[in-house]
Amino acid sequence: MKIFRNSRFIALVFLSVSIWSSAVAVAQEEIKQIEEVTIIGDFSPKVTEANKIIKSPVVKDTSIEMPVMQYSIISIPWQMHFPVSDIQPLKNRTDPDLKYLRNYARLGFGNYTTPYLEFFAGKTQSKSNAFGLHFRHLSSQGDGEGIFQNGFSLNNFDIYGKIITRSYAINIDGAYNRHAIHYYGFDTVGLAKGLVPSEDSLKQVFNRYSAGITFTSQNNRRSAFNYSFGTRFAILTDHFSTNELNLKLNFDADVDVDIFDGSQKQKIGIKSDFDYYNNQWAIAASSNSSLLNLRPFYLVEFAEYSIRIGGNIEMANDSSSTWHIYPDVRAGLNVIKDVLEVYAGIRGGQYRNSFDQLTLINPYVLRELPLKFSNSTLELYGGFHSSFSRYIDFSGTFSNGKVEDMALYYHPAALFQPGNLMSVVYDDVTLMRISAEFSYQKKDIIRLIAGGAYQSSSPTRETQAWYTPEIEGWLNSEINISHELKVKASAKFFSKMYARIDTLSLNPLASPVGKKVMEIDPYLDLGVGAEYRFNPRFSIFLDINNLLSSRYEFWYNYKHYGINILGGITFGF
Repeated sequence: MKIFRNSRFIALVFLSVSIWSSAVAVAQEEIKQIEEVTIIGDFSPKVTEANKIIKSPVVKDTSIEMPVMQYSIISIPWQMHFPVSDIQPLKNRTDPDLKYLRNYARLGFGNYTTPYLEFFAGKTQSKSNAFGLHFRHLSSQGDGEGIFQNGFSLNNFDIYGKIITRSYAINIDGAYNRHAIHYYGFDTVGLAKGLVPSEDSLKQVFNRYSAGITFTSQNNRRSAFNYSFGTRFAILTDHFSTNELNLKLNFDADVDVDIFDGSQKQKIGIKSDFDYYNNQWAIAASSNSSLLNLRPFYLVEFAEYSIRIGGNIEMANDSSSTWHIYPDVRAGLNVIKDVLEVYAGIRGGQYRNSFDQLTLINPYVLRELPLKFSNSTLELYGGFHSSFSRYIDFSGTFSNGKVEDMALYYHPAALFQPGNLMSVVYDDVTLMRISAEFSYQKKDIIRLIAGGAYQSSSPTRETQAWYTPEIEGWLNSEINISHELKVKASAKFFSKMYARIDTLSLNPLASPVGKKVMEIDPYLDLGVGAEYRFNPRFSIFLDINNLLSSRYEFWYNYKHYGINILGGITFGF
């Protein structure tokens, strides 16, 4: 203990000094002597030696005590104000409940001798089954203004049913569609009288029959094996003994897995389709073709990310068999949850240009068409979808790729007039398309959908991608002004297009077939309509289409009707 040792040392020093002082005092008392000293010269007193005492001050160890903290709570009540509004009592309506009106009929008539009939009937879905049917008829005698005959007739009949068991949900459907048109795409004024064709030779009727059944497994457990399988067949016949049979088989399966930790959803699965086509022509030889498609995939979702990795394995069989393998990858990101999602991917695949699909797009074609597979090689695509509120949605898409053997409609050279039939030519076309769509819907009050698209197409051999507009626009809206009155409006726009017209040359020194490029003007089609409901069972309606009364053309020489008006009644029971 250092402090204790220092204290003893100080005590000894103090005792020695005391003894020395006592001795000096005694000696001074005993010897009394006076001595005088005389100093000659300068005297500068100096300390001959100075030694530092190596000592440090020592502070006694003390304890620091914290003061006792004192506090108190100032209690002030928070004033909460809840505005109270009067609750209006529910007003009972005398109208019957709409859900019991399972049957619906619509009957109308318009200018150009246009009768219209549409009928719905069905059984509301229960825990075990559902059933319904639909019939629609619309026909017209045509306007006949400088046109030989442009009447048409559409008849559609659809029936569907659903059966729910403990193991499966079974969907069954069947349909019959009859579409009658006339090849009126020529000018009777400039045609020689002897070359005017008969009305029956200009008539074409397409009959389509289809039916299908699909089984879907019923399993709500996680990590369960889910699958569905089904079959569908379709038959197409026309007025000139053309027949096409299509048989389709499909099988889809997926299972939940847990390969990576921290994900909300993981699936491994496969989608498969098999299409078989048989075509029989009145003149050309019959042909068979098929397309087998296998698409395995792995899907994972975690946090705001989603990734789908897969492939597309296809075997096309026409005159020969070819295999193709394409990537099928898609990545998505929820930038703002439930508000903004963006995605991008790469894909590819083939599809059959069947007689059914080609005539659905353009019914004014030859009886015998060249049919090929189109091959979409590698297509880059992306887009976004945003929900600014529960009423407003905004979405956009982008795609860029090349389609090998894309079908383009053109007018081949005709040996006989009037040369109003079209065919298809195949070319490799690079396509780039950008589209955007805006929608606003507020309950049953208003519904608005508006959009537009820009498309750039670059064919390899043809000078233009025939009948491919560069700009498209569309608008559809419905407004319930009151419980009784509903109004609607629509618009569609196509920019200019180009058509290829082949002609026969009588000059032996020139090419036997000449090609002309015709420009088709852009057009805008506006429509309005209104419906007044006297009660949920009965209402009247009026629709007006082509308000500008423009005789525009989508297919060269096939002029559209002028302004057309259709009105009628609606009855529910």
